[in-house]
Amino acid sequence: MTESKEDGFAGSSLREVLTELNAGQGAPCYLLYGEEEFQIHDALEKIVEALLPDLGEREFNLFTTSGDDEDVSAICESLLTFPLMPGRKVHVVRDTRLFESKKNLSSLVARIRERLESDTDRAVEDFMQFLAFAGLPLNDLKDGGW
Repeated sequence: MTESKEDGFAGSSLREVLTELNAGQGAPCYLLYGEEEFQIHDALEKIVEALLPDLGEREFNLFTTSGDDEDVSAICESLLTFPLMPGRKVHVVRDTRLFESKKNLSSLVARIRERLESDTDRAVEDFMQFLAFAGLPLNDLKDGGW
């Protein structure tokens, strides 16, 4: 789903997705992205609630991974594992880096600079990603290793 003027999403609108989910139909995977993080967060909450309406079920069948801790093999293994409770299993991967590449290094550096003042934690995450793409371990930067 991508942004549009109507409700923040194009392709399948959030309203359409929720209607499909409430009717018992839905896609096996949803990709939420855009510039407005609050809209993405809100859409994710609504989709998760539609997929796992029971709070108890949500406790046991909702798995969340951060892009910083993402391990593709572990995610695949988790996806192939049966849910803890009968019903749907939902795996959320936040801020995935699967769609990033070395070709995006200049935009990554620009994003680091933008976030340095306003969102230091995210700037550090982006910097760690930059180091990974550049093939530099953090220890190489110690003691003037720049």
